[in-house]
Amino acid sequence: MRTQQVYFLFSLLLITITSAAGGLTPAKSQPLPGGYTPINNISDPHVIEVARFAVEEHNKQDDAHLLKFLRILKGWSQVVAGINYRLIIAAKPINCNGKVYHYEAIVYERPWQHFMNLTSFELIK
Repeated sequence: MRTQQVYFLFSLLLITITSAAGGLTPAKSQPLPGGYTPINNISDPHVIEVARFAVEEHNKQDDAHLLKFLRILKGWSQVVAGINYRLIIAAKPINCNGKVYHYEAIVYERPWQHFMNLTSFELIK
């Protein structure tokens, strides 16, 4: 009987400590410090401005494959010494009415300096 009481008290103590500490694993909804966090409102005018900038810069860099921006499908942001935007963009070639392609664009912005730079623009296969 005494052994059962010890096990019960030990289990109760363990449950109390685990609950007070918030569990054994970190909450999954909390982003990693310095990591990308989802953009909740991809319809925000500024986020759309960043996406359009990405397509315009791509068009300047690769005038043989000009694209028309259609919409943002997903997005994440990362606070660094400015903001990195990682956007999944739907776009289609300007010279045809055909297929819509998806691209991953990374844009670095320093809003206080009105500065944006296209870091990466890749077709998602």
